[in-house]
Amino acid sequence: MPIRTLSKAIFHDYFAIAGGGERLVLTLSNHFRMPVITAFVNKKLYRDVGWIGAIRPILPSVPGKSPLTRALAAMITFSLMPGWCAQKIETVIYSGNYAPLARRRLECNFHVMYCHTIPRFLGDLQAEFLQSVPGYLLPSYRLMLRLYKSLYLLSVKKIDLLIANSRNVRRRIKSFTGRQSLVIYPPCDTSSFKFMGQDDYYLSTARLEPQKNVDRVVEAFKKMPDKRLVVVSGGSQYKKILELASEASNVHVLGWVSDRKLKELIGRCIATVYVPTNEDFGMSPVESMAAGKPVIGVSSGGLTETIIHGRTGYLLPENWTQEDMVRAVKYLNAAKAFELRRFCEERAECFDESIFLEKMAKVIKGEMPYVRDE
Repeated sequence: MPIRTLSKAIFHDYFAIAGGGERLVLTLSNHFRMPVITAFVNKKLYRDVGWIGAIRPILPSVPGKSPLTRALAAMITFSLMPGWCAQKIETVIYSGNYAPLARRRLECNFHVMYCHTIPRFLGDLQAEFLQSVPGYLLPSYRLMLRLYKSLYLLSVKKIDLLIANSRNVRRRIKSFTGRQSLVIYPPCDTSSFKFMGQDDYYLSTARLEPQKNVDRVVEAFKKMPDKRLVVVSGGSQYKKILELASEASNVHVLGWVSDRKLKELIGRCIATVYVPTNEDFGMSPVESMAAGKPVIGVSSGGLTETIIHGRTGYLLPENWTQEDMVRAVKYLNAAKAFELRRFCEERAECFDESIFLEKMAKVIKGEMPYVRDE
Protein backbone atom coordinates (compact mmCIF):
# COMPACT_ATOMS: atom_id res chain seq x y z
CA MET A 1 0.00 0.00 0.00
CA PRO A 2 1.96 3.05 -1.27
CA ILE A 3 1.18 5.65 1.39
CA ARG A 4 4.60 6.10 2.95
CA THR A 5 5.39 9.45 1.36
CA LEU A 6 2.15 11.33 2.07
CA SER A 7 2.38 14.61 3.98
CA LYS A 8 -1.28 14.54 5.08
CA ALA A 9 -3.92 11.82 5.15
CA ILE A 10 -7.31 10.93 6.56
CA PHE A 11 -7.95 7.53 8.14
CA HIS A 12 -11.65 6.56 8.01
CA ASP A 13 -13.31 3.28 9.06
CA TYR A 14 -14.77 2.20 5.71
CA PHE A 15 -17.04 3.31 2.87
CA ALA A 16 -19.94 0.84 2.86
CA ILE A 17 -22.81 3.36 2.94
CA ALA A 18 -23.30 6.99 1.92
CA GLY A 19 -23.59 8.46 5.41
CA GLY A 20 -22.85 11.80 7.02
CA GLY A 21 -19.40 10.73 8.24
CA GLU A 22 -18.44 9.66 4.74
CA ARG A 23 -19.65 12.96 3.26
CA LEU A 24 -17.61 14.91 5.81
CA VAL A 25 -14.46 12.92 5.07
CA LEU A 26 -14.83 13.39 1.31
CA THR A 27 -15.45 17.12 1.80
CA LEU A 28 -12.11 17.33 3.63
CA SER A 29 -10.37 15.09 1.12
CA ASN A 30 -11.55 16.99 -1.96
CA HIS A 31 -10.88 20.45 -0.51
CA PHE A 32 -7.43 19.77 0.95
CA ARG A 33 -6.38 17.02 -1.49
CA MET A 34 -5.88 14.60 1.38
CA PRO A 35 -6.09 10.91 0.44
CA VAL A 36 -8.32 8.72 2.60
CA ILE A 37 -6.90 5.48 3.96
CA THR A 38 -9.80 3.14 4.68
CA ALA A 39 -10.35 -0.53 5.45
CA PHE A 40 -12.55 -1.17 2.40
CA VAL A 41 -14.89 0.58 0.00
CA ASN A 42 -18.14 -0.19 -1.82
CA LYS A 43 -16.86 0.58 -5.30
CA LYS A 44 -20.33 0.64 -6.86
CA LEU A 45 -21.48 3.29 -4.40
CA TYR A 46 -18.29 5.35 -4.63
CA ARG A 47 -17.46 5.38 -8.32
CA ASP A 48 -17.08 9.15 -8.45
CA VAL A 49 -15.77 10.70 -5.24
CA GLY A 50 -13.82 13.67 -6.54
CA TRP A 51 -10.12 13.81 -7.33
CA ILE A 52 -8.29 10.69 -8.49
CA GLY A 53 -6.78 8.70 -5.64
CA ALA A 54 -9.07 10.15 -2.99
CA ILE A 55 -9.95 6.77 -1.44
CA ARG A 56 -7.27 4.13 -0.89
CA PRO A 57 -8.69 0.89 0.56
CA ILE A 58 -6.45 -1.51 2.47
CA LEU A 59 -8.64 -4.56 1.80
CA PRO A 60 -9.55 -5.50 -1.80
CA SER A 61 -13.31 -5.86 -1.24
CA VAL A 62 -16.15 -5.39 1.24
CA PRO A 63 -15.99 -8.31 3.74
CA GLY A 64 -19.53 -9.69 3.86
CA LYS A 65 -22.89 -8.02 4.39
CA SER A 66 -23.17 -8.16 8.17
CA PRO A 67 -22.46 -4.86 9.97
CA LEU A 68 -20.66 -6.86 12.67
CA THR A 69 -18.41 -8.58 10.12
CA ARG A 70 -17.50 -5.22 8.62
CA ALA A 71 -16.84 -3.70 12.03
CA LEU A 72 -14.57 -6.60 13.00
CA ALA A 73 -12.70 -6.34 9.70
CA ALA A 74 -12.09 -2.61 10.23
CA MET A 75 -11.06 -3.12 13.86
CA ILE A 76 -8.52 -5.80 12.95
CA THR A 77 -7.22 -3.91 9.91
CA PHE A 78 -6.43 -0.70 11.78
CA SER A 79 -5.26 -2.43 14.96
CA LEU A 80 -2.64 -4.47 13.09
CA MET A 81 -1.61 -1.83 10.56
CA PRO A 82 2.21 -1.94 10.44
CA GLY A 83 3.74 1.36 11.42
CA TRP A 84 6.17 1.43 8.52
CA CYS A 85 3.36 1.80 5.96
CA ALA A 86 2.64 5.39 7.04
CA GLN A 87 5.83 6.48 8.72
CA LYS A 88 6.33 9.58 6.53
CA ILE A 89 2.88 11.10 7.09
CA GLU A 90 3.15 14.42 8.94
CA THR A 91 -0.53 15.00 9.77
CA VAL A 92 -3.23 12.37 10.20
CA ILE A 93 -6.94 13.00 10.76
CA TYR A 94 -8.82 10.00 12.15
CA SER A 95 -12.56 9.60 11.54
CA GLY A 96 -14.82 6.87 12.87
CA ASN A 97 -14.78 4.24 15.60
CA TYR A 98 -12.04 1.95 14.29
CA ALA A 99 -9.62 4.08 12.28
CA PRO A 100 -8.24 5.69 15.49
CA LEU A 101 -6.89 2.26 16.48
CA ALA A 102 -4.12 2.84 13.94
CA ARG A 103 -2.77 5.64 16.15
CA ARG A 104 -0.99 3.14 18.40
CA ARG A 105 1.15 2.03 15.46
CA LEU A 106 1.76 5.32 13.66
CA GLU A 107 4.53 7.75 14.56
CA CYS A 108 3.52 11.00 12.87
CA ASN A 109 4.02 14.65 13.78
CA PHE A 110 0.38 15.61 14.40
CA HIS A 111 -2.56 13.31 15.18
CA VAL A 112 -6.09 14.74 15.00
CA MET A 113 -9.33 12.87 15.63
CA TYR A 114 -12.69 14.14 14.38
CA CYS A 115 -15.21 12.39 16.63
CA HIS A 116 -18.70 11.99 15.18
CA THR A 117 -19.66 10.02 18.29
CA ILE A 118 -18.03 7.81 20.87
CA PRO A 119 -18.78 4.08 20.35
CA ARG A 120 -22.11 4.14 22.15
CA PHE A 121 -22.33 0.34 22.12
CA LEU A 122 -19.55 0.57 24.71
CA GLY A 123 -21.48 3.05 26.82
CA ASP A 124 -25.13 4.09 27.09
CA LEU A 125 -26.33 1.72 24.33
CA GLN A 126 -24.35 -1.38 25.38
CA ALA A 127 -27.32 -3.10 27.05
CA GLU A 128 -29.47 -2.50 23.96
CA PHE A 129 -26.67 -3.84 21.73
CA LEU A 130 -26.21 -7.02 23.78
CA GLN A 131 -29.95 -7.70 23.77
CA SER A 132 -29.70 -8.36 20.02
CA VAL A 133 -26.99 -11.00 20.52
CA PRO A 134 -27.97 -14.70 20.77
CA GLY A 135 -27.41 -16.03 24.28
CA TYR A 136 -24.77 -18.58 23.30
CA LEU A 137 -22.65 -15.81 21.76
CA LEU A 138 -22.86 -13.39 24.67
CA PRO A 139 -19.56 -14.44 26.34
CA SER A 140 -17.65 -13.93 23.07
CA TYR A 141 -19.28 -10.57 22.45
CA ARG A 142 -18.57 -9.33 25.97
CA LEU A 143 -14.91 -10.33 25.57
CA MET A 144 -14.72 -8.58 22.20
CA LEU A 145 -16.21 -5.38 23.65
CA ARG A 146 -13.73 -5.36 26.53
CA LEU A 147 -10.81 -5.81 24.12
CA TYR A 148 -12.06 -3.11 21.78
CA LYS A 149 -12.72 -0.66 24.62
CA SER A 150 -9.16 -1.13 25.88
CA LEU A 151 -7.67 -0.54 22.42
CA TYR A 152 -9.92 2.46 21.77
CA LEU A 153 -9.06 4.23 25.02
CA LEU A 154 -5.33 3.57 24.58
CA SER A 155 -5.48 5.04 21.07
CA VAL A 156 -7.52 8.12 22.02
CA LYS A 157 -5.06 8.95 24.81
CA LYS A 158 -2.33 9.28 22.17
CA ILE A 159 -4.28 11.75 20.00
CA ASP A 160 -2.86 15.30 19.96
CA LEU A 161 -6.13 17.13 19.22
CA LEU A 162 -9.64 15.79 19.69
CA ILE A 163 -12.46 17.46 17.74
CA ALA A 164 -16.12 16.85 18.62
CA ASN A 165 -18.91 17.40 16.12
CA SER A 166 -21.13 19.01 18.79
CA ARG A 167 -21.18 20.10 22.41
CA ASN A 168 -23.25 17.01 23.07
CA VAL A 169 -20.47 14.74 21.78
CA ARG A 170 -17.87 16.82 23.62
CA ARG A 171 -19.63 15.93 26.88
CA ARG A 172 -19.65 12.27 25.91
CA ILE A 173 -15.95 12.33 25.05
CA LYS A 174 -15.14 13.86 28.42
CA SER A 175 -17.29 11.33 30.27
CA PHE A 176 -16.00 8.29 28.36
CA THR A 177 -12.31 9.12 27.89
CA GLY A 178 -11.63 11.88 30.42
CA ARG A 179 -10.29 14.10 27.63
CA GLN A 180 -11.23 17.60 26.52
CA SER A 181 -12.13 18.37 22.91
CA LEU A 182 -12.68 21.25 20.51
CA VAL A 183 -16.13 21.60 18.88
CA ILE A 184 -16.27 22.04 15.10
CA TYR A 185 -19.72 21.43 13.64
CA PRO A 186 -19.93 19.20 10.53
CA PRO A 187 -20.46 20.90 7.16
CA CYS A 188 -23.71 21.45 5.33
CA ASP A 189 -23.73 22.49 1.68
CA THR A 190 -26.49 25.01 2.36
CA SER A 191 -26.48 26.37 -1.20
CA SER A 192 -27.74 23.02 -2.54
CA PHE A 193 -31.01 23.26 -0.56
CA LYS A 194 -33.72 25.63 -1.79
CA PHE A 195 -37.20 26.75 -0.78
CA MET A 196 -39.38 25.44 -3.64
CA GLY A 197 -42.82 26.33 -2.40
CA GLN A 198 -45.17 24.68 0.05
CA ASP A 199 -47.21 21.56 -0.60
CA ASP A 200 -49.57 19.94 1.91
CA TYR A 201 -47.28 17.44 3.66
CA TYR A 202 -44.83 17.08 6.53
CA LEU A 203 -41.64 15.13 5.85
CA SER A 204 -39.72 12.56 7.89
CA THR A 205 -36.14 12.06 6.67
CA ALA A 206 -34.70 9.95 9.51
CA ARG A 207 -33.38 6.44 8.91
CA LEU A 208 -35.89 3.77 9.83
CA GLU A 209 -34.09 2.54 12.94
CA PRO A 210 -35.46 2.15 16.50
CA GLN A 211 -33.55 5.12 17.96
CA LYS A 212 -34.98 7.44 15.28
CA ASN A 213 -38.59 6.94 16.50
CA VAL A 214 -40.18 7.14 13.05
CA ASP A 215 -42.71 4.49 14.10
CA ARG A 216 -43.91 6.79 16.88
CA VAL A 217 -44.18 9.67 14.41
CA VAL A 218 -46.37 7.56 12.12
CA GLU A 219 -48.57 6.54 15.05
CA ALA A 220 -49.03 10.20 15.98
CA PHE A 221 -50.01 11.17 12.42
CA LYS A 222 -52.58 8.38 12.38
CA LYS A 223 -54.38 10.51 15.00
CA MET A 224 -54.32 13.44 12.53
CA PRO A 225 -56.00 12.09 9.37
CA ASP A 226 -56.21 15.59 7.91
CA LYS A 227 -52.38 16.00 8.03
CA ARG A 228 -50.20 14.25 5.44
CA LEU A 229 -46.86 12.66 6.35
CA VAL A 230 -44.28 11.54 3.79
CA VAL A 231 -41.59 9.15 5.03
CA VAL A 232 -38.32 8.75 3.14
CA SER A 233 -35.22 6.67 3.91
CA GLY A 234 -34.85 3.00 4.81
CA GLY A 235 -33.54 0.80 7.57
CA SER A 236 -34.28 -2.20 9.76
CA GLN A 237 -37.80 -0.96 10.56
CA TYR A 238 -38.85 -0.44 6.94
CA LYS A 239 -41.39 -3.29 6.94
CA LYS A 240 -42.78 -2.20 10.30
CA ILE A 241 -43.24 1.37 9.04
CA LEU A 242 -44.92 0.09 5.87
CA GLU A 243 -47.37 -1.95 7.95
CA LEU A 244 -48.18 1.03 10.18
CA ALA A 245 -48.65 3.28 7.15
CA SER A 246 -50.97 0.77 5.46
CA GLU A 247 -53.50 1.55 8.18
CA ALA A 248 -53.46 5.30 7.42
CA SER A 249 -54.31 6.93 4.10
CA ASN A 250 -52.48 10.12 5.13
CA VAL A 251 -49.05 8.45 5.58
CA HIS A 252 -46.92 7.67 2.51
CA VAL A 253 -43.66 5.69 2.69
CA LEU A 254 -41.28 6.27 -0.23
CA GLY A 255 -38.20 4.40 1.03
CA TRP A 256 -34.81 5.48 -0.25
CA VAL A 257 -34.87 8.29 -2.81
CA SER A 258 -32.17 10.04 -4.82
CA ASP A 259 -30.43 13.12 -3.44
CA ARG A 260 -32.20 15.22 -6.06
CA LYS A 261 -35.61 13.87 -5.08
CA LEU A 262 -34.86 14.28 -1.36
CA LYS A 263 -33.93 17.94 -1.82
CA GLU A 264 -37.12 18.49 -3.80
CA LEU A 265 -39.22 16.85 -1.07
CA ILE A 266 -37.56 19.00 1.59
CA GLY A 267 -37.94 22.13 -0.52
CA ARG A 268 -41.69 21.63 -0.99
CA CYS A 269 -42.83 20.34 2.42
CA ILE A 270 -44.51 22.36 5.18
CA ALA A 271 -41.95 21.29 7.77
CA THR A 272 -39.76 18.30 8.54
CA VAL A 273 -40.10 15.93 11.50
CA TYR A 274 -36.94 14.58 13.15
CA VAL A 275 -37.21 13.23 16.70
CA PRO A 276 -34.36 10.76 17.43
CA THR A 277 -33.34 9.65 20.90
CA ASN A 278 -30.34 11.67 22.11
CA GLU A 279 -28.87 12.32 18.65
CA ASP A 280 -25.15 13.12 18.52
CA PHE A 281 -25.60 16.11 16.18
CA GLY A 282 -28.18 15.59 13.45
CA MET A 283 -27.56 17.02 9.98
CA SER A 284 -31.14 16.57 8.76
CA PRO A 285 -32.51 19.58 10.69
CA VAL A 286 -29.76 21.81 9.27
CA GLU A 287 -30.57 20.69 5.72
CA SER A 288 -34.24 21.38 6.37
CA MET A 289 -33.53 24.88 7.65
CA ALA A 290 -31.25 25.54 4.67
CA ALA A 291 -34.34 25.03 2.50
CA GLY A 292 -36.28 27.47 4.66
CA LYS A 293 -38.25 24.70 6.36
CA PRO A 294 -38.71 24.60 10.15
CA VAL A 295 -38.22 21.36 12.06
CA ILE A 296 -40.31 19.50 14.59
CA GLY A 297 -37.51 18.12 16.75
CA VAL A 298 -36.91 16.97 20.29
CA SER A 299 -35.27 18.77 23.19
CA SER A 300 -32.33 16.40 23.64
CA GLY A 301 -28.89 15.72 22.21
CA GLY A 302 -27.45 17.74 19.36
CA LEU A 303 -30.83 19.04 18.19
CA THR A 304 -30.79 21.60 21.00
CA GLU A 305 -27.69 23.09 19.33
CA THR A 306 -29.29 23.53 15.91
CA ILE A 307 -33.04 24.12 16.32
CA ILE A 308 -34.24 27.28 18.08
CA HIS A 309 -37.65 26.61 19.59
CA GLY A 310 -40.33 28.91 18.22
CA ARG A 311 -37.94 30.50 15.71
CA THR A 312 -36.62 27.71 13.47
CA GLY A 313 -38.87 24.91 14.66
CA TYR A 314 -40.66 23.29 17.56
CA LEU A 315 -38.84 21.20 20.18
CA LEU A 316 -40.87 18.45 21.81
CA PRO A 317 -40.05 17.44 25.39
CA GLU A 318 -37.47 14.66 25.64
CA ASN A 319 -40.10 12.11 26.72
CA TRP A 320 -42.67 13.23 24.19
CA THR A 321 -46.12 11.74 23.67
CA GLN A 322 -48.45 11.54 20.69
CA GLU A 323 -50.35 14.48 22.13
CA ASP A 324 -47.11 16.52 22.13
CA MET A 325 -46.64 15.72 18.44
CA VAL A 326 -50.21 16.72 17.64
CA ARG A 327 -49.66 20.08 19.38
CA ALA A 328 -46.43 20.64 17.45
CA VAL A 329 -48.07 19.96 14.08
CA LYS A 330 -50.95 22.29 14.92
CA TYR A 331 -48.46 24.99 15.90
CA LEU A 332 -46.31 24.55 12.78
CA ASN A 333 -49.14 24.90 10.28
CA ALA A 334 -48.45 26.11 6.76
CA ALA A 335 -48.79 29.79 7.63
CA LYS A 336 -46.52 29.59 10.68
CA ALA A 337 -43.93 27.52 8.82
CA PHE A 338 -43.78 30.08 6.01
CA GLU A 339 -43.40 32.86 8.56
CA LEU A 340 -40.24 31.16 9.91
CA ARG A 341 -38.60 30.70 6.52
CA ARG A 342 -36.06 33.55 6.79
CA PHE A 343 -35.04 32.60 10.33
CA CYS A 344 -34.45 29.01 9.23
CA GLU A 345 -32.25 30.02 6.30
CA GLU A 346 -30.20 32.36 8.49
CA ARG A 347 -29.74 29.68 11.15
CA ALA A 348 -28.53 27.11 8.61
CA GLU A 349 -25.77 29.47 7.48
CA CYS A 350 -24.14 29.00 10.91
CA PHE A 351 -23.34 25.43 9.83
CA ASP A 352 -22.26 26.16 6.27
CA GLU A 353 -19.48 24.14 4.69
CA SER A 354 -17.29 27.23 4.33
CA ILE A 355 -17.13 27.69 8.12
CA PHE A 356 -16.17 24.04 8.63
CA LEU A 357 -13.40 24.21 6.00
CA GLU A 358 -12.03 27.47 7.39
CA LYS A 359 -11.71 25.96 10.87
CA MET A 360 -10.27 22.68 9.61
CA ALA A 361 -7.68 24.60 7.58
CA LYS A 362 -6.48 26.16 10.83
CA VAL A 363 -6.41 22.72 12.46
CA ILE A 364 -4.27 21.27 9.67
CA LYS A 365 -1.88 24.24 9.84
CA GLY A 366 -1.64 23.88 13.62
CA GLU A 367 -3.22 27.30 14.20
CA MET A 368 -6.16 26.13 16.32
CA PRO A 369 -5.71 26.44 20.09
CA TYR A 370 -5.09 23.19 21.90
CA VAL A 371 -7.59 22.13 24.53
CA ARG A 372 -5.88 20.96 27.68
CA ASP A 373 -7.03 17.94 29.64
CA GLU A 374 -7.77 18.64 33.27
